[in-house]
Amino acid sequence: MDTFGSRSLSRPVFEAMRATVWVHPEDSLMRAANLLRDGHPSVLPVVEGGTLVGVVTDRSLAEAIALGREPLDEVRLAMRPHLEVRPYALGAEALRLLVETGEPALLVVDDAGNLLGVVAPSDLVADHRPEPNPPLVGGMATPFGVYLTAGSARAGAPGWALATTGALLFLLYVASALFASWLHDVAGGPLWLRQTVAAVGPTALFLIGLRALPLSRIHGAEHKVVHAIERGEHLVPAVVARMPRVHPRCGTNIAVGATLFLGIATSRAIPDESLRLIVAAVVTLLFWRRIGEVFQRFVTTREPNRRQLEAAIRAGSELLEAYRWSTIGRPGLWLRLRNSGMFHVMAGSLAAYAVVAVTLWLLGWPLGL
Repeated sequence: MDTFGSRSLSRPVFEAMRATVWVHPEDSLMRAANLLRDGHPSVLPVVEGGTLVGVVTDRSLAEAIALGREPLDEVRLAMRPHLEVRPYALGAEALRLLVETGEPALLVVDDAGNLLGVVAPSDLVADHRPEPNPPLVGGMATPFGVYLTAGSARAGAPGWALATTGALLFLLYVASALFASWLHDVAGGPLWLRQTVAAVGPTALFLIGLRALPLSRIHGAEHKVVHAIERGEHLVPAVVARMPRVHPRCGTNIAVGATLFLGIATSRAIPDESLRLIVAAVVTLLFWRRIGEVFQRFVTTREPNRRQLEAAIRAGSELLEAYRWSTIGRPGLWLRLRNSGMFHVMAGSLAAYAVVAVTLWLLGWPLGL
């Protein structure tokens, strides 16, 4: 397989090298330390009169400090010989030198000895400079694929697919409630058991059904792609498949938090209403995310199959393309809400409710919804 690394190793070093700054022998050790700390390559060239005379590295700087050198002492006191490579040498040759010498980076110089840049092992792995990615990505799973948004841009499943998600979730809950009601009517046993079935049955059956639907696998694929985008990873199956299936901003966490708060706030276990609200708020703040992550792992998401993962990757690639061509800098609140997909989901739920309500009314059955 032609990987990013193998392509870099078969190309000339000048295609992988990066520009660098340099210091003069009379500069201070403090300036050299600042340049090394500010993210420049870990080998800092030392140039005197236009001639390359050595390098300063973190190790040589540490050795100078250990010998009692002061921050304002000159760089030549921490200078060491340099290793260089020609720009037309292949990346494989540069890698061999790096491995054999243990150097953090090599200086790239032309045949006249002019400094052109530096090359580090990381330069031989990266295939290209990644384009800017959105810092935060939202998404939803639909029966027809993944929907993604970066606030100013959106991609993947269309609006009507989001509406089907809302309709599907509503109908699943109605079916769960009807089945739980049937179980309550036909089940024997003590009264407490039948009351438990009536109280817990609809939610339990809803969660079981949600876990069983392909929607949970698509949800898992959505989370993996969102993680990959936010980490700046390449959107390829081998990488995206390794991403976590649990995401800290998943709507499952919000639903769990709301359920936890309302469950405690409306419970009669604590007679005092003010104390009950305080306990509900404290417990929710402490545990909503942890419990939400458990529900994500075991209920609302599953590992996606190859086809679902590739479809989610296509949606992610479309989102990145739309984001990079977007002319909107920082999207406003209304645009973020409109692109979140929540309105589409709510519309689908209301449409399903209307269909069910009309159907029951025509049959002469009580709504009970």
